[in-house]
Amino acid sequence: MSLPLEVGPLTIEIEVHRVRFYFSDPLAMSLEIPPSFEAMLQDAVELHRDLLKGHEFQIDLANMPAISSRQMGMILTVREVCRPYGGVALVNTSSSVQQLLRLTGTQRFFDRVS
Repeated sequence: MSLPLEVGPLTIEIEVHRVRFYFSDPLAMSLEIPPSFEAMLQDAVELHRDLLKGHEFQIDLANMPAISSRQMGMILTVREVCRPYGGVALVNTSSSVQQLLRLTGTQRFFDRVS
């Protein structure tokens, strides 16, 4: 069973063994990210913290051939906020996104990139 939450341009689904984050409009490269995104995400995670403990947090990048610097900032914010609750993975990443992560060294911030 899934509990969908909307936090800015992200949708969060809390499932039995994982929490999945994905961009609500994956092809929108110039997203308007609210300045309060981190606070909104922290509030959502705190509200559901008992459901989240021990889950793998997956940031699903399916259908995203590339990511913008804003989206990368959001991804790193999700990692920072969720890290105390469990592992954070990037899933369904395109080869160009994987190459960007390798070039920038940011893949090391995640437990898994696939």
